[in-house]
Amino acid sequence: GNPIYSESSESRIYNLLPERTYAITVTVTGDPNYEDAASETGVLISTLEVPDMTDSWIYNDNYDISWYNDTDRSFVLSTAEELAGLSWLVGTGKDSFDGKTITLAADIDLRGHEWYEIGPTSGHPFQGVFDGGNHKISGLYRSMNTDCVGLFGYVSDTAIKNVLLDDAYISGHRYVGGIAGFTNEVTINNCVSYARVIASGNGENADVGGIVGYASAFSDFIVVKNCVNYGIVTGKANHAGGIVGYVASRTVQSNANFGAVSGVSCVAGIVGENHGKYANGNILL
Repeated sequence: GNPIYSESSESRIYNLLPERTYAITVTVTGDPNYEDAASETGVLISTLEVPDMTDSWIYNDNYDISWYNDTDRSFVLSTAEELAGLSWLVGTGKDSFDGKTITLAADIDLRGHEWYEIGPTSGHPFQGVFDGGNHKISGLYRSMNTDCVGLFGYVSDTAIKNVLLDDAYISGHRYVGGIAGFTNEVTINNCVSYARVIASGNGENADVGGIVGYASAFSDFIVVKNCVNYGIVTGKANHAGGIVGYVASRTVQSNANFGAVSGVSCVAGIVGENHGKYANGNILL
């Protein structure tokens, strides 16, 4: 494939597909410590494995809700099973977590089972504050021809902050985002995504973004701010953005996108289609 150049100690290769093996040849030039060294046969790397699609994190007791009770207003999660328990509680309508706070206390590895988004529909939205604590959530795999797909699906009247999503593959129908598929009256703040995000669309609109697929708000606040996307975003219909696919109202501010974005029309590095108040302070590279 095409060469990748880096002047830092860390390089990333994007647009790799799940469950593949790639041969990567590493060449170092201009550094006397390596004397223009190169690997001869290439380094074999394997991408994220596709899990058993009949074995979701919310099936077969893969989740843990032992941390939950209906009296506390704040909860701390430390394992993949506990995060899956949050998904199960919201998705089954047990609790929307309105007025409650969820905080991550450790890195989370979601390999092994297909993810099921937290708050799958407008009928069962996530309404709590979620603080990722800048911990890494990795290994998320979600591929389903449904709407509102992402780490979170449908989120309303709350805030999501300090989430780092790494090594993830997310594919859905419409309203698809790395952090959240659809947000209503929500602020997404200080989140980073390396996820590969794809939306097939409904024949007209895909509404797909590296951070949020579709963002709506009627109150006067910023819907997405201080977020960075590095992942590839693909919309097979209209409205694809590196940060947000479609902004129905209000502001997107101080974000950066480093990922390639493609779609049919209304395609942009930050916001695919902007009907908001304004988008400012954003960086596109």
